[in-house]
Amino acid sequence: MLKINSDVAGKQYVVSQLELWTELDPYSELLRLSFLKDITGEACWEKKLAVHLLTTRPVNADSVAGFITYTWGKALKNQIARESFIESLSYAHLPELVSLLGSEAQRYFPPLKPQPSNELIKRVALVAPYLSDKNHTPSQMIVQQSLVLKMLGYEVRIFSCQELIIPDMLCYTGSDEQVILSPLDINFWQFALPSGVGLVCGDVRYSLPARWQVISAAVTEFSPHVVLFCGLFSPFVTALFKNYPVVGLNVHALPVMASVDVWLSSDQSKRWNQDPLWVPFLSPACTHYHPYRIKTTVAQSMLKRKDIDISDDAVLWISIGWRLCDEIKDSWAQSMMALLNQLPHVVWILVGSNIPPALNCARSDQIKSLGYRNDVAELLLLSDIYVNPPRMGGGFTVAEAMATGLAVVSFSDSDGGDKVGSHAVSGNNDYLQRLTQLSVDGAQRLEMGQKLKERFSKTFDITNSGASMVQALETAVTLGKTRLYPKETTTE
Repeated sequence: MLKINSDVAGKQYVVSQLELWTELDPYSELLRLSFLKDITGEACWEKKLAVHLLTTRPVNADSVAGFITYTWGKALKNQIARESFIESLSYAHLPELVSLLGSEAQRYFPPLKPQPSNELIKRVALVAPYLSDKNHTPSQMIVQQSLVLKMLGYEVRIFSCQELIIPDMLCYTGSDEQVILSPLDINFWQFALPSGVGLVCGDVRYSLPARWQVISAAVTEFSPHVVLFCGLFSPFVTALFKNYPVVGLNVHALPVMASVDVWLSSDQSKRWNQDPLWVPFLSPACTHYHPYRIKTTVAQSMLKRKDIDISDDAVLWISIGWRLCDEIKDSWAQSMMALLNQLPHVVWILVGSNIPPALNCARSDQIKSLGYRNDVAELLLLSDIYVNPPRMGGGFTVAEAMATGLAVVSFSDSDGGDKVGSHAVSGNNDYLQRLTQLSVDGAQRLEMGQKLKERFSKTFDITNSGASMVQALETAVTLGKTRLYPKETTTE
């Protein structure tokens, strides 16, 4: 692939020949379209590949899931705003493909057995599309949600088919690109979960349908009264929707891409509305205002600035994320280097990533990579400003910074912008101006940090979520009964 890309004439010839190929078997067509998508970079081939996957029968679940995961990962890397992120997923027909795989997963569930309509909620199935380790924010989110549900008195069991990990994903693409994710860390989960909370995870050595079969049997045996899904998309949850009431909690600030009865939204203006974003391919959900996301314990730091070779009088910026090399790029990176040259008293540390290629020309005494760290909370305590780069994600690290009392600079129309609310900025000039002001004015930093800390405690602290969670689960059960057992509901 690299050799072809470096030979313009050779590339044009290969593309022209592949464009002429027709009447291939489904697998060969899959490889042809995948190759053309990646070598040309033209979106039309991505759409043609999506249509091919939608119309090919029988459905190859692993190839469809691999495409969904790859397309989501690419959008998360390349799109910096919520609207463009949604457009990218919709253009590639991801809602339709999730629905298609949901129908495939549904085959592994036994016939529905009605539960007594007046039975109280006792058992909650907490479902995630993928679980990993302590450095994976959605995994931490699952742990914290299990603690909340346990404290509310529910019996909780966690299930994951590990739908984002597809064995031999490269066999379903015509290129050398794939999404590489960290494996499940059993040791982390053994110590992180509260007593009595079980975990059932799919074995990623097997195909996705094989995992659906195992996990569907485990869910059926647990017999939950309601399902709480935490993630962006999941075909398995779309299948669960055919059998159980479902509540959806997205890791991003947009509706879950799965059929659910209730969506837990951080947007108060959408309270109790039905959100049609992924309709008609997935069922519209009743929107329940529930902004609570994480619990952060801010402890006294034993770490000193000298331990990371930072002077005490420097103004310290911090950015956190394992995709920073992809997110810090182009003109934004250039403008940040120019700003650093104007602010010699500032040092910028990057946590979870190497120095992005776009920053290679920056002064080494002003930009430092700390790589992966286990002491992020302590690093935040040492810092002055959280710098959220232009990206769709990053909302949880922004929330952690807010809980610590840091000033935060973040673009609007993103997860990070959603967390800071009116403090978000809308353009690069405003971003640089805000960052400059905060870097030179300590009083302004403290004032903004205190306001954001108060906003976190009032709005996002998960320890305040109990009553709202109970209401959401009960609403989902009521809606689910009407949807799943309409005859029983009308005769009560």
